[in-house]
Amino acid sequence: MKPSIRTLLALAALTATPCLAQEIVTSPKTGKEYLFVGSLSEDGEKGKFVDNRTFRWITLEGLQQSGFLTTEPFLEEVFSRGLHFEMEGYEPFWKARLTKNSLIFFDPVTGDETTYPIRIITNSGSLNSMHIYFMFEGRQGHIFGSVEYAGLRLRYPDRRECCEYLIFENETLLYSVLITVGDETYEGCAGVYGFNESRDRDEVTGLNDYEIYSTWETIVQDLNGDGAAEKTAIDEYGHIIITDGATGAEIIFDDGGGNRDFSGEVSFWGITTDTETWRATFSEGPDGYVWPDGSETVPLLYPSLFVRRNESGGGIITFDGWVHQND
Repeated sequence: MKPSIRTLLALAALTATPCLAQEIVTSPKTGKEYLFVGSLSEDGEKGKFVDNRTFRWITLEGLQQSGFLTTEPFLEEVFSRGLHFEMEGYEPFWKARLTKNSLIFFDPVTGDETTYPIRIITNSGSLNSMHIYFMFEGRQGHIFGSVEYAGLRLRYPDRRECCEYLIFENETLLYSVLITVGDETYEGCAGVYGFNESRDRDEVTGLNDYEIYSTWETIVQDLNGDGAAEKTAIDEYGHIIITDGATGAEIIFDDGGGNRDFSGEVSFWGITTDTETWRATFSEGPDGYVWPDGSETVPLLYPSLFVRRNESGGGIITFDGWVHQND
């Protein structure tokens, strides 16, 4: 006989490792505070932080912890910013999305998508209030679950623990998940994402040949045809920095209009080897405002960078400049 979900949740609570609540850190470079949201880069050197509604991948070395949020205020920060938890697991492969009031579950057998109204129960009383741990249950029954956080541990990186059911690509997640739907129990991992940030990136609109990268990764590629590979990275200010492969000179890219902050523009990016692409065109309307009026074909002489904000376009970065692909 399977153990009940409430038994499983009780065991999870009893065996939870005490740790700090969700960390707020200060960057010595910017002097700004950022809220950690529980994801590390694959190499463990950068963490995923949120600044307002913008995600930033910031190098962990040198960061100073300046505060923390316990479970209830942390969840309020996540949901008030329009963010949510995405969850995955295996044996069998399953997916779910948790918001403040609902859980969307993707059935691993039928592929059906079902939305369950839920209420979230935050830890209090017998659980350590410094431990990020919460439960959720369906308002009409049918579904129960828990989410537990392993902790960033800036001072003791060798003691970091990640979710053991990790199958997410390019990110190491620090949230473990347990869900029971009907009579089936599923285990997996979770991360915090925005609704415009999808984990399903099988197709990039407008491109044919490309390779996708996460925003914390450095892209190494010859962008100007001189045989020396440039290195391109996004720093914590949202700047796209291109280091010339031949000279070592650093260029902070702008879009031709003086904008250097791409932090709100990039959900993911990558390299395309297409030989041509399209550029959005604009014209002034009778009301005096500039409106999109079509597109034009642009040749791409060398491999080029592309940036994408899911569901709202992006652009192409060539050595000659910015190719705008937003409306």
